[in-house]
Amino acid sequence: MRSCSVIDLDSTMVHIWGDEHDWFVVEGESRPNATNRLIDIKFDVDFMWGTRRPYTDEFLHACYNHFDLVGVWSAGIGPYVNEIVEEVFISRGFNPDFIWSKKDCVRTFHEESGQQIYQKPLTKLYNQLGNIDPNRTLLFDDNVWACEQDPLNHVLIPAWCGDLETLHIDDHSLLRVSKWIEQKVASSRNYKMLSLKGVF
Repeated sequence: MRSCSVIDLDSTMVHIWGDEHDWFVVEGESRPNATNRLIDIKFDVDFMWGTRRPYTDEFLHACYNHFDLVGVWSAGIGPYVNEIVEEVFISRGFNPDFIWSKKDCVRTFHEESGQQIYQKPLTKLYNQLGNIDPNRTLLFDDNVWACEQDPLNHVLIPAWCGDLETLHIDDHSLLRVSKWIEQKVASSRNYKMLSLKGVF
């Protein structure tokens, strides 16, 4: 059976925000480690922009090297998700095995928060794609509620919310989890038994 990496987008891999006024401001940014991560998103009549999180390429290299399947599962709407995947994955040489969006999530009422939330139950993934090992599947996501049906498969990534003031500041979360994948996941037969202690 195949191993699988399921990757969230917003606040895990990217932060999307701003309007056209902010874009004109940030276009003048001259620090290479910031400008190299800028992305713009266009769908329908909307224009949005944001940044890739630092070390997204290193993280994706680790996933593609050590998982049989690498896919995206976001609670964003389809056109938005496809635009981000193009910028963060495809344009940089990474082709997801599947791209799931809000329509693939399960909407439910969360009593603790009193809110409607969108969950990502891995049983749905196993049933639709088939031949995936539940013991060798990881869901990389900053939202604990979205993954609460599969806590042992969930790698809780610290949420990343870069802004205009901190655009240039490095964040090492994806680099750290990349090293964890290479050092721990690569040699494990049951990812549910792995500890994240000390990773972040």
